[in-house]
Amino acid sequence: MIQPRQSAALLMTGVLLPLLVLVMHPTGHELADDPDGRMRAVNTLVHGIAIACLPLLATGLAGLCAWLRWSATASLAFAIYLLASTCNLVAAMMSGFVAPRLLSGGATPDASLLHFTHDINQAFATCAVVATGIAFMLWSLALRRRGKKWLAALGVAIGIVQVAGILSGLLQLDVEGILLATALQAAWLLPLASTLRQTAKE
Repeated sequence: MIQPRQSAALLMTGVLLPLLVLVMHPTGHELADDPDGRMRAVNTLVHGIAIACLPLLATGLAGLCAWLRWSATASLAFAIYLLASTCNLVAAMMSGFVAPRLLSGGATPDASLLHFTHDINQAFATCAVVATGIAFMLWSLALRRRGKKWLAALGVAIGIVQVAGILSGLLQLDVEGILLATALQAAWLLPLASTLRQTAKE
């Protein structure tokens, strides 16, 4: 069984690496006007690292569930997070690999294909943010039962902000919006990792 200290290390790595590379995320205009292919290479690197971190986060959160003894609430949260992780995978593949491939073909790409790729990215990214917010709220309920009230309150608050931001339209998932959503998630996952490290010492 994965130990809390191992879960903490996986969560920290899975959170911090994407945050570090997301600041390099090129815009659509930069990708379209990229004669030497440099921005496409950066785009591939950014999304490749994001995809590589998905199993790290999932495994770290499985460790959280193990620490919570796989209660019904924690198990449901994990199932919803796996849905979010799958949506993140599809969104990252569309933005990081499919769209750049269309742009690197030499001839001017069909605009409708680029719009279609963007729409797929946005649909899956939206689902990922909402599902992650719901999972955070459910995990927070389970954490409250374990006496981690401040961490539970923070998780509920961040989950509500994510879901409300998407449903209200205030959180737009462009480059800046994705960075904001990732930072919001890190604002709960990093304290969570710290808490798991502390429990390993008890």
